[in-house]
Amino acid sequence: MRRLFDDQVSKIIRLIDNQIRRLSESPIYSSERISKIVLSGGLGSSHYVRAKISAQYASNGIELVLAAEPQLAVVKGIVVDRLQRVSHGQSALSTRCCRASYGIVCRQPYDKGRHKGQPPIKDPINGEKYVEDQINWLVKQGEVLPVDRPIQHDFYRILAPDAQRGVWRDKIAMSKVPAHLLPHKAEPKYIFCHIDSDLRNIPLEEFTEKKKRWWQRGSCHVQANYQVKVVIDAAHLRFELWHNGRNYTRENRIAVELGPAAAENVEGGQGTMNM
Repeated sequence: MRRLFDDQVSKIIRLIDNQIRRLSESPIYSSERISKIVLSGGLGSSHYVRAKISAQYASNGIELVLAAEPQLAVVKGIVVDRLQRVSHGQSALSTRCCRASYGIVCRQPYDKGRHKGQPPIKDPINGEKYVEDQINWLVKQGEVLPVDRPIQHDFYRILAPDAQRGVWRDKIAMSKVPAHLLPHKAEPKYIFCHIDSDLRNIPLEEFTEKKKRWWQRGSCHVQANYQVKVVIDAAHLRFELWHNGRNYTRENRIAVELGPAAAENVEGGQGTMNM
């Protein structure tokens, strides 16, 4: 029986050590000193578990604090947070600190300095050069994020005037490397999931018409301007695509600690996301 508990205690200590290390490396919290560790949940009510964890960190001057009702602490916290939202319109905890970085895969206008070694492609519609499979990081590891205010980034797509609009599928990238080491180019290992946005019912007139001048390359086209919003709640991130004040994203609540989502067949939309 003791071996079973020791296995769990070892995992808990490794997680705590990892959190302490990340705090020490954070540009925001590196100067802070950890004085207490709060235990909650079922294992937190075990005297054996408390004694082992307390012994592990006592030499560092860290005190172990036990929640009054450890098995109910998480549930009560969720209820209190919900009551706070209903009564006052805001969360009990106004900010979150994300454990990983999340971004969206897009293409960027080609820049010789920034995209050195990456071959550009020429857009057949507007004639401009772009670099594919770039990651625009929307949320970075360790950032303090507001719960009640979504994070918003602007994007656009280039469409031919007679393009058939379908369901746009965009790739969401995730990485747990430190923020200053985040990659710029998307590789399969970084793809976390996809978001699907159905814009088939938007009249073409709502998009911006781009007329070609005599000195410009490409042809006349339309530009679909929109926003990608990251909405944060207690344990999830929600990615939404908005156009003209309306949300066109299919349901895509994403648990932030889940693994890669499996790809599905979706009707293809025309165009590629641009920064």
